Amino acid sequence: MEAKNAVCYVVSGNYTKQLSVSLLSLVKSYLSDVALDVYVFNEQVAAEDLLVLEKLPAMVGKPQIHVKSHSLVELPAELIGKVKEHVNPLYLQRLFLPGVLRDYDRVLYLDNDTLLYESVDQLFQQLPVTSEQLIAAVRDFYMYVFGSTTAVMPIYGVSDVRNYVNAGVVLFNVARYNAAYSHAELEQLIEANLEMPWLDQSLLNKMTENRVAFLDLAYNFQKTDVWLRTWALPTKTAAANKIARARRMVKIRHFVDDDSWDHLVAFNQFEVDTFNLLAEVKQLSYLIYRQFILQGQN
Repeated sequence: MEAKNAVCYVVSGNYTKQLSVSLLSLVKSYLSDVALDVYVFNEQVAAEDLLVLEKLPAMVGKPQIHVKSHSLVELPAELIGKVKEHVNPLYLQRLFLPGVLRDYDRVLYLDNDTLLYESVDQLFQQLPVTSEQLIAAVRDFYMYVFGSTTAVMPIYGVSDVRNYVNAGVVLFNVARYNAAYSHAELEQLIEANLEMPWLDQSLLNKMTENRVAFLDLAYNFQKTDVWLRTWALPTKTAAANKIARARRMVKIRHFVDDDSWDHLVAFNQFEVDTFNLLAEVKQLSYLIYRQFILQGQN
């Protein structure tokens, strides 16, 4: 029986444009005829924006992709209050997604600021359902290089800093993850680790250490060319060289520490692609919205 997969985003109203770009890149790069569900866990997103997100796949000829809006995972108000002192509670939603989507074999979580260049069905194959690993993810670029320039040290939940993963692209093995952690246990872990830097990401590292399938670095390319050229490569480490090789064929660009939305000049093709996709979303949204208005008038 073929494995059942889903993709998930988590968004609040301020980041819907970034999500739409990522979603359109996912849709346009998808090459499989197999149905794919994409969930948008959201708060404070306008109804017309949700409509556009839901209609995008069919508008570009990919009706096998179904975008579904979903309310956020409900957490106790007391816990939310404590978390707010340390991190945006929205970031913790990713930890609970497998518990909500139990009918799927694998769930791919994507940050809103991602751009996909390869069909996600290829990524799902990187984590067999029969695997004992809880997640598949990419090493955090900074930690990977930093850990290669100094003595191996424990940091943020992992015994070796080089194995600290970035949580912007995470493929969950749903059954294994849910067997390891219940919803109640996740809440307890959050409350017990509130002082942990980058709580959502570091806690995921702590929870899954030694049960991670490390993905090719190209599946979550996190840094700018300037960072690679002026800091990483001068360290002359094998880690930096591997990142440079991954740069030649990026499969998912994750805009960590990127400010492309804040300046005019496009410094690389990723920025050009981002705003071309945004323009396409805008054009499609106009058609979708007009069609919606006309249907309402009839």
